[in-house]
Amino acid sequence: MAAGYGRPTRLRVAGMVLAALMLFCAFPVAAQQPSGWSLGLGAIVSGGRYGDADTEVTPVPVLGYEGERFFLRGPAAGLRLPRVGGVRSALVLRARMQSFDANDDPVLEGMETRRRTAEGGLRVGAGKRWLRGHVGIYQELLGRHHGQVLEARLQAPLPAGNWLIVPSVGVDWQSAETADYYYGVRDDEARGGRPAYAPGASVNRVLGLGLRYRGGERFRFVLRVQREFFDSSLRASPIVDRDGRWSGFAGISWRL
Repeated sequence: MAAGYGRPTRLRVAGMVLAALMLFCAFPVAAQQPSGWSLGLGAIVSGGRYGDADTEVTPVPVLGYEGERFFLRGPAAGLRLPRVGGVRSALVLRARMQSFDANDDPVLEGMETRRRTAEGGLRVGAGKRWLRGHVGIYQELLGRHHGQVLEARLQAPLPAGNWLIVPSVGVDWQSAETADYYYGVRDDEARGGRPAYAPGASVNRVLGLGLRYRGGERFRFVLRVQREFFDSSLRASPIVDRDGRWSGFAGISWRL
């Protein structure tokens, strides 16, 4: 990243904390048993989306709660609905951490800030012990762009003693409103080398690999790596200079 460009430290750290909480607490592949509160420490690795923004590594705290019906997993909270056969579902309220500021990278200079937002929706999951899937559909709630997101994941948990290895594959669909807000260039933001652009609806492919270790009843270690492959319409954006992004997280927690 060019010298002189960078979001204020307190905003960057806050965003990293929430993103890490989401990665740490969104790992489960099966219905969670009530376990109360958990607290821990971790580090998140986040690849940039725009221009030549650097990859960042940031230490963060983690926090979670699992109750009979209610759960809190970092910036996501939910209410489990009654099961129907083998189908699990929950109403979910969550933060979308994606954002950018004109100072983040020279390619964004002069553009209006794209802000984080809140989404609400329904998540439905089913499957066997060795193969599980879920689909979630979410509506943007704060009026930033009024768009929608649909996420689908398929996981194949592989137990190995106290370890659980979880490869996953999935797709993330973004409505035109969502993709245009985060990857588009408005008419009044266009300039030489950065024409106006609206990507429209997009579908990103996602590959992931997770490791989880349980030591006794309270201790847990989590490692997760994910690769997101951008849709061609996003790669064509004048503010995107890559075909995808890596992200990862490692952390430990202790059930209180």
